[in-house]
Amino acid sequence: MVWHTGHYPGYSNLIIRYIDIDRTMICLSNNGYEFYPIMKTINDILNNGSITLPLPFFAEQLRRMFVDNDITSISDSMKAMVDNRTKYIVVESRINDLGYDLLNLSRLNDAIAVFTCNTQLFPNSANVFDSLGEAYMVNGNNELAIINYEKALTLKPDMPSAINALKKLKRKY
Repeated sequence: MVWHTGHYPGYSNLIIRYIDIDRTMICLSNNGYEFYPIMKTINDILNNGSITLPLPFFAEQLRRMFVDNDITSISDSMKAMVDNRTKYIVVESRINDLGYDLLNLSRLNDAIAVFTCNTQLFPNSANVFDSLGEAYMVNGNNELAIINYEKALTLKPDMPSAINALKKLKRKY
């Protein structure tokens, strides 16, 4: 098998060539979707193997809720999704990316909800608490920003972004 990938934010591709069976598969994506599980399923189909459909990505399900503006039930939906996390592929960085997308759209409460969800899913990750701290800081809630940056530093004491943010925040007090 020989293969090559490529990506740019929002776009990805994968070309696989199985030399011994003269098969080439090409996958192009314009939504950043992880296509390795899909390519495996396609290959299983072509090999008459058993088929296991890939699970949906947790972050993409959340993103759809926000795009569909299903905001009235977003908290309940996120809690239900967290409670049923085995039904999804849960990737910390993808959830964080969604949080930053919402933050960049000035949907601060939604971003905070997504980052909070990520802290529940990955309670030992300094990065998720750092991101939640940043969202609180942008939202003007310095007290909760400090709490989350300090939590990030308990998990990773040498985290530059949390250290710098805390210096900046504590100067304001």
